[in-house]
Amino acid sequence: MADEVDRANDISEDHRTVGIKSISREVDRKSGATHCDECEREIPLARRLAYPSTILCISCKEQEERDSRIYRR
Repeated sequence: MADEVDRANDISEDHRTVGIKSISREVDRKSGATHCDECEREIPLARRLAYPSTILCISCKEQEERDSRIYRR
Protein backbone atom coordinates (compact mmCIF):
# COMPACT_ATOMS: atom_id res chain seq x y z
CA MET A 1 0.00 0.00 0.00
CA ALA A 2 2.81 2.42 0.86
CA ASP A 3 4.40 1.83 -2.55
CA GLU A 4 1.14 2.81 -4.27
CA VAL A 5 0.90 5.97 -2.20
CA ASP A 6 4.51 6.84 -2.99
CA ARG A 7 3.89 6.33 -6.72
CA ALA A 8 0.74 8.45 -6.55
CA ASN A 9 2.66 11.21 -4.78
CA ASP A 10 5.42 11.03 -7.39
CA ILE A 11 2.90 11.29 -10.22
CA SER A 12 1.17 14.19 -8.49
CA GLU A 13 4.48 15.99 -8.01
CA ASP A 14 5.37 15.43 -11.68
CA HIS A 15 2.03 16.93 -12.74
CA ARG A 16 2.61 19.98 -10.53
CA THR A 17 6.10 20.44 -11.94
CA VAL A 18 4.83 20.26 -15.53
CA GLY A 19 2.03 22.69 -14.67
CA ILE A 20 4.41 25.17 -13.08
CA LYS A 21 6.75 25.03 -16.09
CA SER A 22 3.81 25.50 -18.45
CA ILE A 23 2.54 28.53 -16.54
CA SER A 24 6.05 29.95 -16.37
CA ARG A 25 6.42 29.65 -20.16
CA GLU A 26 3.04 31.30 -20.66
CA VAL A 27 4.07 34.22 -18.47
CA ASP A 28 7.30 34.53 -20.48
CA ARG A 29 5.30 34.54 -23.71
CA LYS A 30 3.03 37.31 -22.47
CA SER A 31 5.82 39.46 -21.11
CA GLY A 32 8.41 38.55 -23.72
CA ALA A 33 11.83 37.13 -23.18
CA THR A 34 15.36 38.47 -23.17
CA HIS A 35 16.79 35.31 -24.74
CA CYS A 36 15.52 33.18 -27.61
CA ASP A 37 13.66 30.00 -26.66
CA GLU A 38 15.32 28.11 -29.53
CA CYS A 39 18.96 29.18 -29.73
CA GLU A 40 19.25 30.98 -26.36
CA ARG A 41 20.93 34.02 -27.92
CA GLU A 42 19.93 37.41 -26.57
CA ILE A 43 16.96 38.99 -28.35
CA PRO A 44 17.93 42.52 -29.40
CA LEU A 45 16.24 45.32 -27.49
CA ALA A 46 14.79 46.81 -30.68
CA ARG A 47 12.96 43.54 -31.41
CA ARG A 48 11.71 43.27 -27.84
CA LEU A 49 10.38 46.82 -28.03
CA ALA A 50 8.75 46.23 -31.42
CA TYR A 51 7.27 42.87 -30.35
CA PRO A 52 7.03 42.83 -26.54
CA SER A 53 5.71 39.27 -26.38
CA THR A 54 8.42 37.78 -28.59
CA ILE A 55 10.16 34.62 -27.47
CA LEU A 56 12.29 34.04 -30.59
CA CYS A 57 15.15 35.99 -32.13
CA ILE A 58 14.73 37.14 -35.72
CA SER A 59 16.69 34.21 -37.19
CA CYS A 60 14.69 31.58 -35.33
CA LYS A 61 11.39 33.32 -36.10
CA GLU A 62 12.24 33.42 -39.81
CA GLN A 63 13.11 29.71 -39.70
CA GLU A 64 9.85 28.94 -37.90
CA GLU A 65 7.90 30.80 -40.59
CA ARG A 66 9.76 29.01 -43.40
CA ASP A 67 9.08 25.66 -41.75
CA SER A 68 5.38 26.43 -41.27
CA ARG A 69 5.04 27.29 -44.98
CA ILE A 70 6.75 24.05 -45.99
CA TYR A 71 4.65 21.84 -43.72
CA ARG A 72 1.33 23.50 -44.58
CA ARG A 73 1.40 22.13 -48.11
